[in-house]
Parts: sequence; C-alpha cells; structure tokens
Amino acid sequence: MASPSDVAFASFGYALVSLPLVVPGAFCAGVLVWRVLPESIDYSGVLRGLGATVLGYLLAASATVVLLLGYDVLVDPSTLAPSAGDTALTLLPLVPFVFLYLSWAILPVGAAVGGLYERGRRQLDGSGR
Repeated sequence: MASPSDVAFASFGYALVSLPLVVPGAFCAGVLVWRVLPESIDYSGVLRGLGATVLGYLLAASATVVLLLGYDVLVDPSTLAPSAGDTALTLLPLVPFVFLYLSWAILPVGAAVGGLYERGRRQLDGSGR
C-alpha cells in the first residue's frame, strides 16, 4: 500500500503534467464558446462561462490522458499494449468521476466568471443591457 506522501507526490506530479494543458485548453475553449454562442440570448455570459468550463475541462482531461499514455509508451516501449491499456483503464474512468466530484465548484465559478466578464464588457461598451 502506498504511503500518504507517495500519493501526495503522485497527485502533485499529475497536477504539474496537466497544468500546461489546462491553461491553453481553457483559453481555447473560452474563445470557441464565446465565438459560437450568440450575444442575443439571455444570460449569455453565464451560459458561455458554463460552456467554456465544461469544454475546457474535457479538452484538458483528454489531452492529459493522451500525454500520460504517450509518456507510458516512451518510458517502456516493450510493454506497449499491456502498459498503455492499464494506464488507459486507470485514467479514463477518472475523467467523469473527477468532473462530477469537482462540478459543485467548477460549474458555479465558470458561470459567475462568465457573467461578470459579460457584464463588465457591456459596461465598457456602453450597451448596458
């Protein structure tokens, strides 16, 4: 059984691996959602914030799984099939679990930030709607 310090170190390592993927993924998701959803709908900032949060999470989680699978193959290519399969079977079920586990925090924050951004942008533009 792994000691708590080993688990903490592994979690910190996963966070370091995923951080360079999360920031650009969130940026790209925000730009995409802000371009696709029309401004004319009610609460567009809130909906855009929610959409960017969910899409950014999916992009970053998918990229992290692919990166960790690639790392697994690069470290020991002789165990390509079993090792990559084990890693995939470990990581893929974690994506929806982590999303559900953290959704109580990330979804309201995404909606609030989207709403505040849209409100601030409208005040600067003078539209005030």
